[in-house]
Amino acid sequence: MRDYALLITMVVLTTVAQVLTRKVAMTTSLRELINLRTHFKQIALVLVAVTLVVLAASCYLLALRNVDLSVAFAFTSLNYAAVGIFAFIFLNERLSRGNIIAIFLITCGVFLVARG
Repeated sequence: MRDYALLITMVVLTTVAQVLTRKVAMTTSLRELINLRTHFKQIALVLVAVTLVVLAASCYLLALRNVDLSVAFAFTSLNYAAVGIFAFIFLNERLSRGNIIAIFLITCGVFLVARG
């Protein structure tokens, strides 16, 4: 059970990192991002996102000790579903009917793979 918690944590950390990165990309140009003094908040968000990705990879590596690769890798597809949901909630991005169906199917597929 702990290993599945690590995989879910990996998905959440990766998803939050993606949303933070998108938020910075929406509000800052590359030229602005280079100016450290005036855009410290955006740079800090990018560093937080990178840190979250490293933590997510660590969770994935720990889970791989006891979970079959085929199951663990299936969990990575939950990132597609989670990013869509988080982007809808936090970035006001649109979810089409097709997106909602895909999120449902991905979640069902991961559940079936995890059940074995």
